[in-house]
Amino acid sequence: MTFTLNRSVLLGLAAFLCLTFSSYGNSPLEFPACGIVSNVEWSPFQISVVPYAQLFDSRTVVDGFNFSALLAAQHNVVGFSAAPFILGGSCTGIDVKIAGISRESCGLSMGCVSFTGSNRGVMCGVVNRSELYQEPFSGWQVGIYNQAVSGVQVGLLNYNNNSIVPLLPLFNLAMSEENTAIPFY
Repeated sequence: MTFTLNRSVLLGLAAFLCLTFSSYGNSPLEFPACGIVSNVEWSPFQISVVPYAQLFDSRTVVDGFNFSALLAAQHNVVGFSAAPFILGGSCTGIDVKIAGISRESCGLSMGCVSFTGSNRGVMCGVVNRSELYQEPFSGWQVGIYNQAVSGVQVGLLNYNNNSIVPLLPLFNLAMSEENTAIPFY
């Protein structure tokens, strides 16, 4: 038995994701507070299909493993997070996805398309964007197209508005105006 993605399946999946994202209100980083188990402060794991079908609610801090079959939406994950699509608050550790948006990423973020407000680690993917908030040092981006307000970028096309030359191929480096020195930890 072979499975092929035809146009109607892709349109159905796109419509489902649009409806899911539109249910978050004004901000794409607002999460539904529903889960089979609620009022739990932390858990060593989270298992879900979509935010409305998950074990713990999205406010539960996950210290360990976060897995979703389709869309993961969690306020705070410390450890490993894996899902085709991730809508996250803060991820400290490793996250693997096809596409995702997060408020903060500290560690390794791997995905085809990644948007984050604050990158304090390494983003690897086809498209990486981490300019939602201005940070003194925004970490590393490795991909085909990278966009940030500061940090180190390695890729085919790198855009950084604070750089001397904003758009460069292969490599770009810039700091935000608050910090002009490269921090070596």
